[in-house]
Amino acid sequence: MKHLYRSLILATPLAFSAISLAHADPVSRAQGYMAQGKPRDAMLVLRNYLRNHTTDGPANFMLAKLDLTLGSPVSAEREARAARAAHYQPNRALTLLLDSYLAQRRYIDLLHDFPLGTATGDAGARIELGRAAAEQALQQPDRATADLAKAKNFDDKLPAVWLALQTAALSHGDTKAAADDLAHAKALDPNDHQVVLAEARAALAGGQPKDAIAALNALLAKDPSDLTARLTLANALIATGEPAQAQTEISTVLKLAPGSVGALYLQAGLYVSHQKWKQAQAVLQRLSPIMAELPGAYFLQAETLLHLGEFGAAQQDAAHYVAHVPGDPAGRRLLAALALKNHHPHVALSTIEAAGAAAKQDFGMTMLHAAAEQAIGNIAQAKTDLTLAASLAPKSPEPLAHLGQIDLAIGDVHGATAAFQKAVALSPSDPILQAALAQAAIASGNQPVATAAIAQLDHLKGPSAGAMLAAELHLAAFDLPAAQADYQTTLKAQPGNVGAMLGLAHIALLQGHQAEAIAMTTKAVKADPTNQAAVSALASLLASTNDFAKTNTVLQAAHKAAPDNPVFIADIASLDIRLKKLDQAKALLDGVDPKLQNNPTILAAQAQVALARKDVPGAKTDLAALIKQNPQNLAARLALIRLDVSSKDPSGADAVLAEGLNLAPTNPTLLQTKVGLAFKQGGMTAALATANKLAADPAHQPAALVLPGKLYLANHQPKQAVAALQAAAQSHPSAQIALNLAEAQAISGDPQAARATLDAAIKTYGPSPALENAAGQVALAANDLPGAAAHYQSALNKAPNDVLALNNLAWIAGKQKDKAAAGLAARAYAISPTPQIADTLGWILAKQANNTAQALVLLDQAHQGMPNDPSVAYHYATVLAESGDKTKAAAVLKPVLADKAPFPDRTAAEKLDASLTKS
Repeated sequence: MKHLYRSLILATPLAFSAISLAHADPVSRAQGYMAQGKPRDAMLVLRNYLRNHTTDGPANFMLAKLDLTLGSPVSAEREARAARAAHYQPNRALTLLLDSYLAQRRYIDLLHDFPLGTATGDAGARIELGRAAAEQALQQPDRATADLAKAKNFDDKLPAVWLALQTAALSHGDTKAAADDLAHAKALDPNDHQVVLAEARAALAGGQPKDAIAALNALLAKDPSDLTARLTLANALIATGEPAQAQTEISTVLKLAPGSVGALYLQAGLYVSHQKWKQAQAVLQRLSPIMAELPGAYFLQAETLLHLGEFGAAQQDAAHYVAHVPGDPAGRRLLAALALKNHHPHVALSTIEAAGAAAKQDFGMTMLHAAAEQAIGNIAQAKTDLTLAASLAPKSPEPLAHLGQIDLAIGDVHGATAAFQKAVALSPSDPILQAALAQAAIASGNQPVATAAIAQLDHLKGPSAGAMLAAELHLAAFDLPAAQADYQTTLKAQPGNVGAMLGLAHIALLQGHQAEAIAMTTKAVKADPTNQAAVSALASLLASTNDFAKTNTVLQAAHKAAPDNPVFIADIASLDIRLKKLDQAKALLDGVDPKLQNNPTILAAQAQVALARKDVPGAKTDLAALIKQNPQNLAARLALIRLDVSSKDPSGADAVLAEGLNLAPTNPTLLQTKVGLAFKQGGMTAALATANKLAADPAHQPAALVLPGKLYLANHQPKQAVAALQAAAQSHPSAQIALNLAEAQAISGDPQAARATLDAAIKTYGPSPALENAAGQVALAANDLPGAAAHYQSALNKAPNDVLALNNLAWIAGKQKDKAAAGLAARAYAISPTPQIADTLGWILAKQANNTAQALVLLDQAHQGMPNDPSVAYHYATVLAESGDKTKAAAVLKPVLADKAPFPDRTAAEKLDASLTKS
C-alpha cells in the first residue's frame, strides 16, 4: 500500500513568510504557542483578540493561515480579506484568500471573483496560480497550462510559480521537467518553507525517504505546528517501514485538525495495511464526499469492502479508481479480481486488456486474464496466459499449479502431472503442491510419482498427512486392505474426518458388508449432520434395504440441521415420490423459504413432483423457470420438449427447441431432437428433409453433417447411412464424420471398410481417444486381440482415465492371461464403478487372483445392474458354483439360457448348466 500514500499530494498554501515579532502582543503570544506545537491555542488567542479589534492586519493574516491549516477555510477567507483590507502583505494575503477558495472547492467562484484584470507582476502571478489550480480541479488542463505560463511571465522570481510548474510536470509524468522546476525554485530561495517541503516530497517520490525525513524533521524543529510537514513525514515513515512512528504523526494531526483530509487518508491506509477493515471503513466514510478528488481512497475502500464481503460495492469503487488512475496496474488487478469474484469475467477481461501491452508484462494481470478466460470457457487462451505468466515469474510455482488444475479439469492428467512436477520442483516444501501432484499422478496411473509425492507430504506435515491420498492410490489398484488401513490411519489422527469414514464405508460395501457400511456412514453423519455427501450416502444405503422410515428420519434430521440446503429438501421430496406421498411432497416444496423458491434444485424437484402428480401445466411452468434461469440447462429444455410433445403441443416443443438451437446451434442432442420431432410429425420423409436442411446450414455445421446418416441408421437402413456419410466425408472431411461412417460401415456388415476408414482418420487427424476406441471395437469384433489392444493402449496414452479403453484392455489382458489385467480393471472401476466394469473386474479377480469372495461382491453388483446380460449371468453363476452355492448359480443361469439368442459364452454356459443340473 505504500505507493498509495506516496501518491497523496496535499493541497497547502503557497509560500508564506515568517511573521515578524515586532507586531502586537497577541501575535507574539500566538507565535509562542506555534513554537510549542499548539496551533489551536494560537488560534484562540488571535480569535479572542480580534473580537474586540475587527481589523488588525498581522493578526488577521496569521489567523487566516491557522484557519487553513486547521481546516476552517470559510473563516480563513474572512481573515484573509481583512488582512488585505488592512494592506498587510497584500500579495501574500491574496494567496491565502485564493487558497481558502480552493479549500472550499469553490473553483467556479474563484474564476469569477478573481479575473486577471490589470494585475501584473507578483499579484498577477498569484492570481494566475490560483486560477490554474481551480481549472485543474475542474478538469480544464489546457486552460490551467496557459495560466501557469502567464504566471511565469508575470513573475519568474516567485518560488511558488516554479513549485506550481513542478506539480504540473509531475501530473504529466515528466520527472525531468519537475526536477528542473524544483531546482529553479530552490535557486530563488533555498530556505523557503514550501521549497524545502517540495524537496522532501521529491526525495520521498524518488525512493529516498530517509533524506525526506531529515528535511522534514528540520522543518518541524522550526515550526512544530506545520501539519503539512507532519503528514509528509508520516508518508516518509510509512515508506521506511515505521508505521508506529507514522501513526504518532497522524494522530497528532488529527488531534489538531480532526477533519484533515490528508491525515484521514493516511489513517485509512494504515488501517488497511494492518487489516483493520471496520476501522478503515469508518474513516473512509468520512472521506466519501471528496473521493473523486482523492482517487487513492477509492482503492482503499475497494480493498476494505472486499474483505468485508461487500463484493459488488467493492467492484464499483475499484472501477472508480481505475477511471481516475488508469495507469496504476494495482488498480486494474483489484478491479479484475473483484469482477471475477462477482462472476463478471468479461469485465475482468476488458479491464486488463485496456492496459494494452503493459498487461502482458504484468504477472498479476496475466494471471487474472487467465482466470477470466477460463471462466468463459476459453481454456486454450487461459493456458497461453499461464505459460506467459510462468515466463514472467520463472521462480513462481503459481502459474504452473494453475496449469495443472486446468489440465486435471479437462482430463489431461499427463499434462497435469507434468505441470505439478515443475511446480513442486520450484517449491518442494509446499504441501498443497505435493498433494496436487499426488492427485494428478493417481489419475494418470503414475504410481511411482504418486507414492513419492505422498511420502513427501507425510514428511512435511506428519505421518498421516498423505493417508487419504494413499487410500485413493490403493483403491485405484483395488488393494482394499491397504486402502482400509490408510483410512484408519487418517481417523486415528483426525477422529472426525468424514471423508475417511465414507471411504471405510465404501470399502465395506465392496467387501459385501452392507451392515458395516451403514454403521460407518451413520457415524459420518453424526460427526457432521449437514455433510451432504454423508447424508446422501446413508439415505441411499438405507433405501437400498427398503428401510424407508430410517431413510426419512436421516433426511429430515439433515433438513432440520441445515434448513436452507435445497438438496436435502429435494431428497425428501424424491423419497415422498417413491413412497407415493405426492401431496406431502408438494406441501414440502410449496412451503420452502421464499429465498429458495427460484433455486434450481428446488425448481427441478417441483417439476418431478408435478409430473408424478400428472400436473403437466405445473411441470411445464417449473421447467420453463429453470430454463429462464439458465438457458444452457439442456436437461430441463429436453424435458420440457418431451412434455410439450406428450401433451400434444408441437408448436410449444418447436419454440423451446428453436430457442435452444439459437443459443447452441451445433449442440448434437438438440439437432437430433429436431430431426426426431420431424419424424414424429411427418415420418421418415419429413425427418430426412429436416436432417438435410440442418446439414446444409453453415450455422449448424459441422455437427449437423452426420444427421442424415444417423437418421438412416436409426431407421435400420445402414447402406443408405454409409452413402450419406461418405458424401459428408467428401464435402466436409473430419474425425467426427469418420467415426460415424465407420459405425455405419460396421453395422452394414463391412468391418474391413470400417477399419480402413478409422485407420485413415487416425493417420489424418491423429490418435484421438475416440478414434482409437472405435478402431479397438472394430478389431475386437474381428477377434483381433493384439490389434484391439494396440488401439486401446494408444487411447490411454492420450487419456489415461478413458474408462472404455481401460475396461476393454483389461478384458483383453484377462483373455491373454496377462497379470496387468487386474490393475487395469481396478483403475477403470475406481473411475467408474458401472455394472459392466464390475463384471470385468470381478471375472478377472476370480480367474487370475483367486479372490472369490471379492469377485462375488462385484459380480453380484454387475448382475443386479445388468440382470438380462447372458455373459454377466454366466460369470456370476460360474463363481457362485465354484464357491459352493450351486443352487443360486442355477437360478442365475437358467433365465438367460431360456432365451435362445447366441452370445460368446453360450457353449460354456450350457455346459455349466448341465453340470449344475446333474448335481
